[in-house]
Amino acid sequence: MSNTHLAELNNGIVTSWMPLVTPAPSPYPSSCLSALRLETISGSVTNIVAFDPWYGQAIDTAYRNCLAPEQTVWWAQQNAPSTVLNLGPFSCPTPYTTAAVSNIKAGTTLIACCPSNYAFQGEILPPLSGRQCLSRLTSGQVITAKTGSIGPNQWNITTATITATDVGVYGNQLNGFVFADASATATTTGTKPTGASGSPTATGPNLAASTSGIQTAEQSRNDAASALSTGVKVGLGVGISAAVIAICCMIVVCFMFRRRRAARRDGSSDELGSTKNIPPRPERSLPPPPLPPKPAALPQELSSVIDYYEVEANEKRPPKAPEKPPIEMWA
Repeated sequence: MSNTHLAELNNGIVTSWMPLVTPAPSPYPSSCLSALRLETISGSVTNIVAFDPWYGQAIDTAYRNCLAPEQTVWWAQQNAPSTVLNLGPFSCPTPYTTAAVSNIKAGTTLIACCPSNYAFQGEILPPLSGRQCLSRLTSGQVITAKTGSIGPNQWNITTATITATDVGVYGNQLNGFVFADASATATTTGTKPTGASGSPTATGPNLAASTSGIQTAEQSRNDAASALSTGVKVGLGVGISAAVIAICCMIVVCFMFRRRRAARRDGSSDELGSTKNIPPRPERSLPPPPLPPKPAALPQELSSVIDYYEVEANEKRPPKAPEKPPIEMWA
């Protein structure tokens, strides 16, 4: 199994990939299954933890080979780091089984692993959040665990009898990625881990996975060989989209402007054409001047007087002499 993925920069966080290549001891020591640690606050036990990567490093080095060194490195990360280490290519090692599978994208799958007989709690958690897997304890059960503080010879063996009914042991999880271009496959694919009660836990579609605490940089990769980060790709996508929108707006504006100009030009032509087609107005002739009023009829007395003088004049006019023939001068 080899690492085929290069480091990435996503949102200011550098993500590197480390394959899980260290095999678990075979057969797996039963003492590793019972290596428990008590977490206490002010002297009161708050949690019982199993499969603690720090157990073989800080509590008892005889248990150092219980877990792969890659798991210890992965678990040692901070909750909000500037550099993230993810496991992949990856498969659940012994004594872990596949608890949940989440398809990040085509060719990339997140595998959540829980220790055998530990029930998946419905949420994929990042390192240092050891609440992904739980094994219930029964009332009257006796456990032996180490309690103390970090440092040499600071741990004591404590034996306790369980009296409550809601007590359990949290088994620290192990999560990693499987890629389509890698040869790694989950050795426990299809296996449903069971809790202390023997009931199967939810896997696949039933998981309410929350990977907000896990820096899954592979989610933003389009291709394994691509060197572009998610930020660059998003920037390119936004820039190209904005450019396309701007070009479309310019085309629409130009089209509307040209259409408006054409409409104005057509309107002017129509007005001119309509003016040309108007028939000329007929010239109106002035009415003839009114005729003068007819003179009023003369009174009868005046008319008779006029007639009298005309007759009188005619009577006094001398008679016209008869015309003599012309005298011929040549006899």
